[in-house]
Amino acid sequence: MAAKEAYLIPIAGRGLWERYPLTKMETVIGRKPSVDLLLRDGRVSRRHCKILLSEKGPQIHDLGSTNGTFVNEAPVEKRYLQDGDLIRLGETVIKFRYVDKLEAEREEELYRRATRDGLTGLHNRRYFLEVLEDELSRSRRHNLVASLLLIDVDHFKAINDKYGHSTGDLVLKEMASILGRSVRREDTLARYGGEEFILLAPQTETEGARILGDRLRGLVEKHPFVREEEFSVTISVGIATFPRHAQGAEELIESADRALYRAKARGRNLVCSIDDRT
Repeated sequence: MAAKEAYLIPIAGRGLWERYPLTKMETVIGRKPSVDLLLRDGRVSRRHCKILLSEKGPQIHDLGSTNGTFVNEAPVEKRYLQDGDLIRLGETVIKFRYVDKLEAEREEELYRRATRDGLTGLHNRRYFLEVLEDELSRSRRHNLVASLLLIDVDHFKAINDKYGHSTGDLVLKEMASILGRSVRREDTLARYGGEEFILLAPQTETEGARILGDRLRGLVEKHPFVREEEFSVTISVGIATFPRHAQGAEELIESADRALYRAKARGRNLVCSIDDRT
């Protein structure tokens, strides 16, 4: 008989994460970047609850959360979890399950295919747009800011024409690695399409986003890309900030796109905000 392991499985809520195996003796869940399981739900407290493993089974503890921890719609302060229990934190619903390890791996692969870009391994456009809507809703509710960075590889067509599409794919993979290593855990990075990447930086003003964008630009510029020969690659970055430049997700992306166009019109390898004068 195959061994079964304890998992938390996302059921409802925006920007859902992959199923989470309960392997640590203590798993803290909340919105604070340092917790074990980070939820992007504005109604979830920074340290909302924790799950402790014991000989009697997993036990969930509320950590004085603002909106409470619910198991099967009953408010709880402390309770042992049973297979199939539904945990609700804010607007996020999680199922506790004991799952066959091989079955879990198959389902995780299906989830990755639905939410991740096949080439770079970053989140895909659909996942990003869900997270963006949720983050703007939270920012609106709590009077917070959020910045969006639209990143484009300069002269990407010329790279494909000179070195071939396999090298172009290599550039995108390495670009994803460079960017992914350089953002915060609470940030969301995705491949937006083609040679474009998109980054959401919560609680970040325009100037902070500009500093971040220029740091990413510098890291890419200094990175040696190697195929048959070494060559350099640069990026251009457009920045827009909520609610300063836009009131909704679509408008925020459009504003960042206009700023990106401005960076390219000025010669590329630049970071521009929608505030920058032409």
